[in-house]
Amino acid sequence: MTRYAPDHDDSFRPRQRRLRRPIWVTAGVLAAALVAAALVWVPPRLACGLGSGLVERGGECIGVTDGSPAFVPGEKSGLEQQFRAIQALIKAENDSVAASGEEAVTVALLTSLTPVDGGPLSPQQTLRSMQGAYVAQKRANDPAGGMGDAQPKVRLHLANTGSRQTQWQPVAEELASMKDAGAPLVATVGGGVSTRITEDAFRALADEKIPMFAAVASADGLNRSGRTGGGADREGRIEGLVRITPSNTDFVLALKDYVKERGDLENAILLFDESEPDLHVATLTEAFRKHMAEEIGGTPDQPFSGSTGTDDAKSHPFSPLVRSICRTEADMVLFSGRTADLEKFLVQLTDRPCKETRQFAVLFAETGPALSADEEKTLGNAGITMVYASSYDPGWRADAREGEPVPVGFADFHRAFVEHLGEEDLSALESGDTERGQGSKAPDAEVYAALSNGYAVAHHDAVMAAVQAIRLSNEDNDGGDISAERVIQVQFNLNIDNVVEGAGGSLEFRPDRNGDPTGKLVPVIELPPAGNRIDPYVTGSGTR
Repeated sequence: MTRYAPDHDDSFRPRQRRLRRPIWVTAGVLAAALVAAALVWVPPRLACGLGSGLVERGGECIGVTDGSPAFVPGEKSGLEQQFRAIQALIKAENDSVAASGEEAVTVALLTSLTPVDGGPLSPQQTLRSMQGAYVAQKRANDPAGGMGDAQPKVRLHLANTGSRQTQWQPVAEELASMKDAGAPLVATVGGGVSTRITEDAFRALADEKIPMFAAVASADGLNRSGRTGGGADREGRIEGLVRITPSNTDFVLALKDYVKERGDLENAILLFDESEPDLHVATLTEAFRKHMAEEIGGTPDQPFSGSTGTDDAKSHPFSPLVRSICRTEADMVLFSGRTADLEKFLVQLTDRPCKETRQFAVLFAETGPALSADEEKTLGNAGITMVYASSYDPGWRADAREGEPVPVGFADFHRAFVEHLGEEDLSALESGDTERGQGSKAPDAEVYAALSNGYAVAHHDAVMAAVQAIRLSNEDNDGGDISAERVIQVQFNLNIDNVVEGAGGSLEFRPDRNGDPTGKLVPVIELPPAGNRIDPYVTGSGTR
């Protein structure tokens, strides 16, 4: 009778000589896999400097650094040395904090740090963002800097999301991994401009319970409420998101006040960028429609396709729109779009067919000045006044007389800017030569020119608000660890006795404003000046 061996019978065991071959085969496979992985993993890191922590993605170095190695802007910007200079200063301050041995936390500047002309952020705007954030870091770490007792110390890290902000996801993941580091990440500042991409990044950070202090993202609903109209996949609150900039509704209310004060403007036509996915334009358009409906009346809105924010966008022909404007009774053009498209539109408007008989005011919203001095002169000669609501007024001065509408915190910011950048001669810093000119003071005109686009002020105030929240969260902590979650808990205590005296206003954050600032000044500026200046609108107060 045939007998069957039990399951444990040796006949079912692999022979020793048969075992060796799979081991060698397996070893070979593993070696090949490791080589293949290295070929995939190493080159992107070599391209950005092995050990830098940056990874090449889409031709750019993406990731988070402490200032070294330096990010550089697009090849044609001419700002490479300036970028290297300010990042070297950030790195030096971070090293100083580490060497002090004192308790420290990390704040990350999250933005496009490899910007290109025509992108969401210009190289000049990014440069000023870094400078403003650095000045706030220096003030925060100095007991005499006007930002409290300088505990804990602040390290400033730079988080690059790419020239179009599209590489935010790996950066958000890296930031989340830094929450438990020796100097834990407890806040992010900046965030970039108001696009769906920015909203996605904010939502990812909110999921990781990382607080965000946005600097220039003004789209309505891009705050804690999360009511951006983004559809079911983007519904729900964005916990931890507050911002320094006025909302687009605040900008339009400031423009509405200007129109009322001026008295001679009656009829408006709305030009709006219908491109997606630009939250700034979409919500600015709705704010114009809602709050200036009387001025628009029955005049049809005029759509166009914007040319910024994407690589494949093409310039829209504005000449047909200009001819239509001439056929209306409008004396105001409400322009809802980005600055690059505004410039193209103004070129056509200066050569309009009704140039000899019609004058126009073009109303716009922007963080800082939208035009150069040459463009301003051209507009004046063509009977056009550019009117824009802004979060910064280039006319603010540190030595303003009492009663002038200048934020109370501006003078302290200006002094710190001169001390930490200007004392080494701002022109030398921007040439990349931080040795030349030490001890010399940059001329006032040079300092104010550096501040003129508003990005230094916005990012300084974002860091300032983050630092104040960090230190508030550490009070009565009984020796517990500082954490990002604790910072979120106190964001809406930044009011009453804890007002943020920023360079752009006395900022308060209240639950009923969902992270939009109360106390932010919104000046309305004419180019060329026509003598119609009014006192700045103040966010959250309904008054000027």
